[in-house]
Amino acid sequence: MPRALSYEFLNGTNRPLTTVPTNATGGFSYNWLNVPQLPNGRYLLVANFTGSVRYNAEGVFLPVAFVTPTTISPGGTLTLSYPYVFNVTGTLFITPERIAYSSATDATGTNHLLEGEYATISQPVPVTVGAPTIVPIADIWMNVSKVSFLYVAQNQSLVQVNLRVTNTGPQTATNVVVSSLIPQTSGACHGIFPSPSPCLLPVISTGPFITEAADHKTVSFSPGTIPPGTSYSSWYIVKASSTNLFETASNVTAQAGSNTFQFYYTGPLLGVYPSPSSTPFAFYPAGQLKGYATVDPAFIANKTSTTVSLHLYNAGNVTYTNINATAANYPGSQLSFGVASKLVPDMAPKTAQTVNFTGTASAAGISFFGGVSTYSLRLTWSYNQSRTAGFNDYLYQNVLIYDPTIPGFNPSLRVDIATPTPLVTAGATALAIVTVTNTGSSPVSNFEYQLTSYAPVYNPTGPSPAATSYGSYFNGWGYSLGSGQKINFRIEIQTTAGGSYPVFASPAPTIFFDYKTPAGSPYPIQQADISPSSAALITATDTMPPSGSTPWSSPFAPTSSDRVHIWDQVYDGSGVSSVNLEYSMDKLSWASAPMTPV
Repeated sequence: MPRALSYEFLNGTNRPLTTVPTNATGGFSYNWLNVPQLPNGRYLLVANFTGSVRYNAEGVFLPVAFVTPTTISPGGTLTLSYPYVFNVTGTLFITPERIAYSSATDATGTNHLLEGEYATISQPVPVTVGAPTIVPIADIWMNVSKVSFLYVAQNQSLVQVNLRVTNTGPQTATNVVVSSLIPQTSGACHGIFPSPSPCLLPVISTGPFITEAADHKTVSFSPGTIPPGTSYSSWYIVKASSTNLFETASNVTAQAGSNTFQFYYTGPLLGVYPSPSSTPFAFYPAGQLKGYATVDPAFIANKTSTTVSLHLYNAGNVTYTNINATAANYPGSQLSFGVASKLVPDMAPKTAQTVNFTGTASAAGISFFGGVSTYSLRLTWSYNQSRTAGFNDYLYQNVLIYDPTIPGFNPSLRVDIATPTPLVTAGATALAIVTVTNTGSSPVSNFEYQLTSYAPVYNPTGPSPAATSYGSYFNGWGYSLGSGQKINFRIEIQTTAGGSYPVFASPAPTIFFDYKTPAGSPYPIQQADISPSSAALITATDTMPPSGSTPWSSPFAPTSSDRVHIWDQVYDGSGVSSVNLEYSMDKLSWASAPMTPV
């Protein structure tokens, strides 16, 4: 399987080297002499595999450094030093160091660098590590209500975060610095890859000795010298600007004499809840007919057509009727449809159907930014559960339109979700393949996706995603993908119940990538939020009957006047809709009674 080799500067600039095949054991080699001499500095050697149906795309890198060769004259001394950080106490041994050296710069008669002609190993060094003589403990508390371990604040309110550091050790701590995380989410904000960044609360004001970092992720508190048993505190104020769960933590560095210590402390959680609205929201009842969409192709030239598919999935436990699916179609819209509304046959529980619409792009010139217009299409569906119970639901899906009048500009990308195992036995593992293809004319980069699925087990609050046994619903490719290249990602879906398992991308924003804008654009790189062009549908067949325990009753020895309760535990991977108890007084005639779920 081919590997694309390149090297990368610290500023992220990538230089391709070559593409090499692997041998029978997966190894490969490359002669670095073909590369012009690089300046001294640090680089990354990068090997990329773009993926296949069987294997995910992968990229690995190896840091290397080019330096001027170090020489040492006869009788000379060369000292190498670097710090050790200890997190345990007791007697430890610093492991021997291996030093390779050579008697000449180049091998005799060649211009090849002579490395590792000789080697020597140092002796292990015993070190006794005692308990720290200073123990600066950092704690955080806030001026809002606290429920158990969680502080809670209303959205758009101000929260004062208090910091305190106490030296609980026997010696004076000097150069004490507390670095504390500004409240931030543990998950990533949308659209940042390959190093997801959290959502942060903005700092409004700071107290004494508090400094906010330039990246707005931390604040520093520098009280300086703290005698034993002494505390110093300060504060800063953040605005609870979004509803979420926010984490805090602190690092403390301090010195005692010539020794430097570092401590890490977790902090409390802050939960931000929504502000109450004075305007009542209109209530539209929603049932269990779920929808997701695909667009094929998802990135189209203006004045061309695409197919928009609305996929419907009945996650309920009743049959839905009178289903009507509609694509928004109005004068002046960027995507127009000849037929914008279609009737759908009745749908039984755990079944799926697809409704296709053909749309033509007609974006006005003012709609393009950086050569691309992002049109958010509204898809709606209405349906009935009975004569008196009807529902409406909708979603928005992006359709990307590029300007074909710009010479050489086509930033198209295609994302397909397919399965080579569309039919499996319930309980087996099914396979979903995500294929990303650069169908445009220029490289794209920093691709990421967030998929989900539905498991066919009824849940009154809505369907849950199926578990995965390999791969992830979230993945991405942080490197460049050239025109015509493609990468594959593999996800193994663990089925449980019998029924349909759709695997898809939720409505935008869930799939992102970066593309180069036309020359002269104010921003050379733009991020696109694209729709998938297909989705996978896996069907699991359940042939196993339900299993039940031996029934038990209460009271154990009833009298003629006692009410008798009978219990049983019944399980089936596809769910249990009803259970009947059959009983007999003489084992000849039997009666049946429905059992109540508990």
